[in-house]
Amino acid sequence: MLYLVFSKESYAGYRQRVRFYNRYLLPFMLLGLCFSIFLFHNRDNIDASTIFVFSIFVTLGICGVLYFRLLQETTARQKAEADARVDSARLASIYDGRIVGLLYTRFDGVITDANEAFLEIIGYTRSDLEMRKISWVDMTPPEYAEVSQLALRQLRATGICEPFSKEYWRKDGTRVSVLLGSSLLNNGDDAQILTYAINITNLKEAEKREQELYLKMQHQQEDMFRILNNAPIAIVIRRGPELKVEYANQTALNYTSFDQRKVLGTSAKDFHAKLKTSYDTSGLMDVYRSGKPIKGKAQQVKYDRDGTGELAEGWFEYLWEPTFDESGDVNGVATFTFEVSDLMRANQELYKNEQRFRFIADAIPHKIWTSDANGTATYYNQGWTEYLQEEDIEKLRKKAWDSVHPEERLKVELDWKNTVENGGDLEIEHRLRRHDGVYQWHLTRACSCKDDEGRVTMYVGTSTNIHDQKVAGIAVRLASEKKDEFLGIATHELRTPITSMKAALQSLERSAIAGVDLNKSLSLVGLANKQVNKLTDIVNDLVDVNKIQSGKLQLNKSQFKLSDSVKEMIEELQHHQPGSNFEIAIQDEEPLTADKIRIDQVIMNLLSNALKYSAAKGIIQVAIESIPAGTKCTIADEGIGIPSDLQPYVFDRFFRVHASSQRFSGLGLGLFISSEIIKQHGGTIGVESEEGKGSRFWFILP
Repeated sequence: MLYLVFSKESYAGYRQRVRFYNRYLLPFMLLGLCFSIFLFHNRDNIDASTIFVFSIFVTLGICGVLYFRLLQETTARQKAEADARVDSARLASIYDGRIVGLLYTRFDGVITDANEAFLEIIGYTRSDLEMRKISWVDMTPPEYAEVSQLALRQLRATGICEPFSKEYWRKDGTRVSVLLGSSLLNNGDDAQILTYAINITNLKEAEKREQELYLKMQHQQEDMFRILNNAPIAIVIRRGPELKVEYANQTALNYTSFDQRKVLGTSAKDFHAKLKTSYDTSGLMDVYRSGKPIKGKAQQVKYDRDGTGELAEGWFEYLWEPTFDESGDVNGVATFTFEVSDLMRANQELYKNEQRFRFIADAIPHKIWTSDANGTATYYNQGWTEYLQEEDIEKLRKKAWDSVHPEERLKVELDWKNTVENGGDLEIEHRLRRHDGVYQWHLTRACSCKDDEGRVTMYVGTSTNIHDQKVAGIAVRLASEKKDEFLGIATHELRTPITSMKAALQSLERSAIAGVDLNKSLSLVGLANKQVNKLTDIVNDLVDVNKIQSGKLQLNKSQFKLSDSVKEMIEELQHHQPGSNFEIAIQDEEPLTADKIRIDQVIMNLLSNALKYSAAKGIIQVAIESIPAGTKCTIADEGIGIPSDLQPYVFDRFFRVHASSQRFSGLGLGLFISSEIIKQHGGTIGVESEEGKGSRFWFILP
């Protein structure tokens, strides 16, 4: 006890030392005591040397024990000092490190010391700390005051406080989340509490985001459940080998007289048995076994909807999808069923209306078509298929555009493009080529169909054949023009010979008064007769036209060779026009039966025109040949030719090539009369010409 009083050794060290003495030194002392008692009782029989040896032995034993103890304490002290140095170094590394914030505080909140890690957490400097300007009480937001006081009470009571989280105000006014833990100090220094602080701002933000995400997912799940439950599609989820109903939304329940209690847990077989439905559910097991979905469209189903035993009828589309567990194995089937009864009825009605439309469209003579809002044709009626001899819609699209006459193709394309871009209507006249290659005039109209918002949804168009009206209009116009032209030409053609005759007669009259000059008189009479012949020709042409129009042109047929008539007409022309050049080629000519006078009239007209429209000293080539259709006569010149756009009208009444109407005389009746004479004989007549390179007129007589 005195040792404890006068030494600085702790009570625990004293107890350890006593345990050592009791274990090692006490046995030697007891052994010495026993031996001393033995010597005292046997002092007469033991000599002094024995006592001395024993004393030496005991002394050496006690000294050995004390030395061993001293050595043991020295070693332990050295180890303790080394451990203390290691612990101190570790503590210093932790304190000086930037991982955990450490601070020494007082109960009044003043922070007496802190490491750099804590200063970084709160944003203060070392000088702020040394000036005792930092207080954890001031840094604590009001909402964390209560939890802080609770930690202080726990610290006073137990010496420690369990870790808890709170926030500190940083020096810049922002907040930082920290995890705190404290221990009470008993070293008598100014600091009373040792606290560690860990920055958990990122963790708190992550927890906040996680909480927000969780709430968002929870809301989404609630929204999804509400959407699924109120979706217009019947949704049923079945699980297990028997495919028992695990979930059915309200729409699915509305198709039955069942409630949730009757539906949940019911197998697919029992569920549909209660409905008495014709709905084939055998495919559900196929989906469950194979894991492959099945889709059905517009299935007609009968089922007991109201539970009265009376079967209702409906049309449904469905999708059966497998469901999977966490391991990826099929654990059920989800069915999505959508009623399309109204759509099917509407489609049926639409189909009936479409059939009516097609019937009406095919029955009327117009060519009817429809297109989408982009201008692509979607339908052609029977009128188109008959006109173009094509049934396939894709080929019809191409043929319809290809049939437009090249002269109007560009205009039609541009007008249609503008119509589609502007959403308007279209009306245009153009020619379309029939399947046999004949072009006919059409009037095309297109009307845009728009929805409630004014957007074009489709176009409906008609292409009406106006060829007869167009040709008739052209004919009327040409007839009017020809009539006016004929009156002008006839006036000119009649006035010229009459004027010449009048001048000749006046000269003859003056000669008769002055005295008869027979040669001069004969010349004047010849000139008058020539003009009379011209008048006679004009009158004969008009008479022939009148006979042709009234159908009274008579033919007096006889057998002759066409070459003989050609030679006679050439000889007559050369008599009146010396120097004219003709070349005749005859090949396998056969005699024909015809009105020779009328055929001579045709030949004379064609030869006269060839001379009239040819250059001086131009060669007129005449070819006669036998062909299967009969005898063909071709008269070719090297004259001015006929423009291609006027060639179809050269055999019309009163027609004359406008460019040459002032240079060459004639009423424009010769070719018309010639054409009608050939037609009266059952033959054909035609022309081939190129402007500036001459013409080839031909006719064939059977």
